[in-house]
Amino acid sequence: MKEFCKKVIEEMEQRFSFDIGDIAHKAAAVDPRYKLKGLSSVDSTQIKGALELDLAKILQKHSPTHSEAAAPSIQSSPQLSPVGKILKLAFDSSESDSSTDTDPVSMGDEINKYFSLKVVADNKDPLIWWKENENLFPNLVKLVHKYLGIPATSTPSERVFSVARNTATELRSSLTGSHVEALVFLKANKDLWISK
Repeated sequence: MKEFCKKVIEEMEQRFSFDIGDIAHKAAAVDPRYKLKGLSSVDSTQIKGALELDLAKILQKHSPTHSEAAAPSIQSSPQLSPVGKILKLAFDSSESDSSTDTDPVSMGDEINKYFSLKVVADNKDPLIWWKENENLFPNLVKLVHKYLGIPATSTPSERVFSVARNTATELRSSLTGSHVEALVFLKANKDLWISK
């Protein structure tokens, strides 16, 4: 088993240029249910520093001094991915982003303030928590968009493909693509429309 794990890690390091552990740590750090739980003080300091660097890069990219031509293409994009739509709904704010403070000192204060809060209950939805607290952390919420938008597993998408496979069978080969899409959507979201 150890040999298998070692081989998987080697293959992943060879194929991917990013540190998967680093991304997982950052995603856990911005999840209010976990934050820096289980990390040593050295690792916690490294993750906080990495989050500050990421936040500075994001804020620099989205600052008004950054090329004005790129801004309309982001906002005028008519098609959002499903995850993008969920994040937009969860974090869409009527306030303008021009009020965010890009001062490195305040970014560090914001990160320290976030980590000084208690960890929330495991059953609390992190996206709802961030929606409720986005005014306290206007800069840090941008990292949440980056790291909590990543599904932890591929299980949900695999379930949808399984539903699609069971819907578009040989016996139902005359279904059009739009009908299959509608049936899969209804089946995958049945919990939302079936009253209990």
